[in-house]
Amino acid sequence: MPKARIFLCAVSLALSAFACASQDDMKATRQRTYAVEQQQAAFAERLTKLEEDSANLATRLAALEKRVAATDEARAQDIQGVRDQLARFGVDLDSMHSDFRGVVGQMEENNHALEQAAAEAGKRAETLGRLDEAVSRMDMRISRLEDFVDV
Repeated sequence: MPKARIFLCAVSLALSAFACASQDDMKATRQRTYAVEQQQAAFAERLTKLEEDSANLATRLAALEKRVAATDEARAQDIQGVRDQLARFGVDLDSMHSDFRGVVGQMEENNHALEQAAAEAGKRAETLGRLDEAVSRMDMRISRLEDFVDV
């Protein structure tokens, strides 16, 4: 701002010394100088405002970058936690499959033992039936002998 003013004053002085400028010319030069100074002041004010806005935006951007970094880190930890849980679930599922296969094996063994026991029980029932018949026949014979002997 001072450089422009000095320059305009120097130009005005040179014009007045060499060109014999009129009073109207001097007034017009001063008005133009004033207008240029006003524009320069407005531009300086706008530049200051833009610099402040730029600084505010830079601060906000830095804060956002920190939030994004924190969010990314939290998500990474969440993802790792989910992966860990998934791994544990996989191990648990494998263990359950193994246990299930063991239970199925035991059930098959129990069914086989039950079938054998049922077959054995059938044989015993048949044997008991024959013994019952034999006892009935002997009882009948003893009854006949007792009747014959008249006891």
